[in-house]
Amino acid sequence: MRRTDKGTACVGLLLIMLADFDQNLLLAANGGKPRNRWQITYSKNFPCWCGNNQSIHEQKYCFFAGFCCVSCKGRAETAVSRSGAQKQPFHPSTLRPFGPPALRLRSGQAPAQGRPRLRAGQAQEPREETADGRGRKGGQPRRTAEGYTGLCESGRGVGPVFLLIADCGLFAYFAARNPAWNHVCRMKILVIRFSSIGDIVLTTPVIRSLKQAKPACEVHFLTKAGFKDVLAHNPYIDSLHLLEKDGLGQMMGKLRAEKFDFILDLHHNLRSWRVRLALGVAGRHFDKANLRKYAMTHGRGRGSEGNLRPLAHIVARYGETLRPLGVALDEGGLDFFLPPGMAAPALPHDAPPAADFPLAASLAVVLGATHATKRWIPAHFVETLNSYGKPVVLIGGKDARTEADFLAQHLTVPCRDAVGKHSLLASAALMRACGAVLTHDTGFMHIAAAFGMTVHSLWGNTVPEFGMTPYKTPHTLLEVAGLSCRPCSKIGYDRCPQGHFRCMNDLAPAQVLAALAEKAH
Repeated sequence: MRRTDKGTACVGLLLIMLADFDQNLLLAANGGKPRNRWQITYSKNFPCWCGNNQSIHEQKYCFFAGFCCVSCKGRAETAVSRSGAQKQPFHPSTLRPFGPPALRLRSGQAPAQGRPRLRAGQAQEPREETADGRGRKGGQPRRTAEGYTGLCESGRGVGPVFLLIADCGLFAYFAARNPAWNHVCRMKILVIRFSSIGDIVLTTPVIRSLKQAKPACEVHFLTKAGFKDVLAHNPYIDSLHLLEKDGLGQMMGKLRAEKFDFILDLHHNLRSWRVRLALGVAGRHFDKANLRKYAMTHGRGRGSEGNLRPLAHIVARYGETLRPLGVALDEGGLDFFLPPGMAAPALPHDAPPAADFPLAASLAVVLGATHATKRWIPAHFVETLNSYGKPVVLIGGKDARTEADFLAQHLTVPCRDAVGKHSLLASAALMRACGAVLTHDTGFMHIAAAFGMTVHSLWGNTVPEFGMTPYKTPHTLLEVAGLSCRPCSKIGYDRCPQGHFRCMNDLAPAQVLAALAEKAH
């Protein structure tokens, strides 16, 4: 939608709502009593909201059912004064309804000007009964108590107050659904994703799309304190809430004080459900597709040709949570922001000379993974990297120290060992300086995708069909196809449940070397 179209839509809708709000406000201030200038007779061809679609004589307005016909007698209620005499309740049709004027007036009839007041000593003109049961006086329909809601009996103005609330709700609805109302509505939105590195990085398109579509809204993010560096420098996040271990109760008080308007639950577990329940705020959670994953890990998620039916990418499933806000995912990839001016760490003293070790031409090799069944065989790494012949930068956490020592001892190509020696941000900066990445299915795979690098990913017990592949970046998926035991888990194990570990043992170095050489050219 163009900017001029958005402006026109905003101004038009605002004028309509202000006009209706003004009339309802004046009517409520008048104690619910009708004003003559608001008395309007509805068209008898207007559809009845009760759904019976009968030929109707006179239509009434019911605050719960909308426009109703005379057959809706279940809502009729007659007001009786204290003296026992029947008095006329407030006529809801004096309110101006939404819709074209042609639907609000009977054919060929001008808007009613109300019942004229009688002068002193003037007798009331008798009404004449017609065949359809309606009283006529000056072309006006006879008013009866049938079909009137009891909310407005005795002129207490409850109905107009109800419409005032409806006006405010309608305004809030359009402000939340229509991005053109960003300058009017400043929402506070909480995004929840507690862990881990890769899953948090995969939420960044949602954050960016939301902030760019609604610049006036405040985006807050709730995550564990251990993953602060992943989002600390993200410019699309206004406030970062860090959850300490066993600190959920204390965090609840801080979150309640923020008074959020909407929650995007991108973790969808028991803890995030507790947060949503405690805050009592409307929200949306993403589809984890656990049933589909269970079927895939138990050999029941395959199509007619025996192939796994892939899930939608997790970024797309995250993006579905934005639909109630009227926001769609943009066309960009993942985000990972480093501190301003941060460069790759300097070479250690025992590293090869810089002239013999150009980072731009080197291959970043990410070692380690949370689960052992996601890790490739160290001997396969050595054979592949020595055959590849280019400088290698080893990256990973302290848990990969054993593999790093093995590779450092057996590699014949220039090698820089940075495993467990730098922070997450420094390791990411070092990886970004390299030409390509060879990695397992880990968080660094998604950080490399956020940098737009060429990613060669190794897949063991997990499969790309889970929807966790590198997002919108050049990549190669390296796996052993056709194994009936894959996937054995949606996460991983400490050892192969079958004992053979074929998903990694059978992933030959020649296959990986061919992929590296192809992308290099």
